[in-house]
Amino acid sequence: LQIEPASLSGMRFLFSFYGLSETGKTLSALRVAAGLEPDPRKRMLLDTEGGNRGRAYVNEIAGGYMYASLSPPYTPERYIQALSEIEAAGMTVLVTDSASHAWFAEGGVLQMVEESTLKNDLAKWKDPKRRLGKMMQRYRSSDMHHILCSRAKTTLTKEGANYVPGPVVPIQEKMLRYDMTVVAQMLNRGAFTLESPQGKCPGNLLPIFNASPLMNED
Repeated sequence: LQIEPASLSGMRFLFSFYGLSETGKTLSALRVAAGLEPDPRKRMLLDTEGGNRGRAYVNEIAGGYMYASLSPPYTPERYIQALSEIEAAGMTVLVTDSASHAWFAEGGVLQMVEESTLKNDLAKWKDPKRRLGKMMQRYRSSDMHHILCSRAKTTLTKEGANYVPGPVVPIQEKMLRYDMTVVAQMLNRGAFTLESPQGKCPGNLLPIFNASPLMNED
């Protein structure tokens, strides 16, 4: 143990930005990354979205950022390996776009469950959830700041004989929320909410985020 007086210095952040398409998740995450780390050689985007789309924002971030793409399969182990390589390269802040792929895409948890030959439904989930838990433990134990972008979907709720649009929810393991320092639902091109139950933010950080209606470097 390193026993010392508590201070805010050295605190590492785990942020989760989620939202529907075109709500500004990636660009907002890169702007916050630039605010956390002034050296563009130490901030990075890990892109899983295909087509190297994460390169599109380089001219909108002062100094740019480092970049790498992760191809299928999106197993938790491949995220862990990528994280180790990025740490070894000296990065201090990482945007992962997106964390959703470890849940729904090729090699992710849902595919593992679907392809399981086990008969018991609970048993089918046990190993995939354990592997995903190891991935999140790796993020929690990392020395970098992390901003995880997640896709989202609109739920449907039944009202009488009809179904109507319900809350927007992230496409990810629901317990991931508890690991995050801040959870922001992105609303429209950088606008966001931290209000519960959509979002989450410690009270002492609220003045920082409330200073602007948009996610940015400040």
